[in-house]
Amino acid sequence: MSKSHNNSSNSVTDNKKPESTASGDVEKYNIEKYYQDAERYIKSSKYADAAKALVKVLEIDGYHANAQYRMGFIYEFCVKRTSHDVLKEAVKWYTSSAANGHKKADKALARVLDKISKKTGLVAASVTNIATVSAYKKNV
Repeated sequence: MSKSHNNSSNSVTDNKKPESTASGDVEKYNIEKYYQDAERYIKSSKYADAAKALVKVLEIDGYHANAQYRMGFIYEFCVKRTSHDVLKEAVKWYTSSAANGHKKADKALARVLDKISKKTGLVAASVTNIATVSAYKKNV
């Protein structure tokens, strides 16, 4: 998932800040650093720290499909309570991730919608509409 550049002096996998680059290069470096931090936190079950790192990625690039997908993952599997509201957050993040081209997001979204429909008795289309309307209202 990490991107490597052929230029060894500015490689985002070096784990050191680029010295003199345009602000866009620094942002790319920061995105990769925060995303790699999040992955490391997820692997060590530090989900709150992972979420904080992912939020930093999304503050820089709000369309980062992998970060959105991982936020959905955290809400689906890592938040202790699996209430309807927590699963709606997972729907929101998986929907955004799918819209931004993440290949696994559609399957994850279907899985969460199935969980919600089993808990609430709502069909998946109704749950999707509720989540979409909720997301729309927050952005208006």
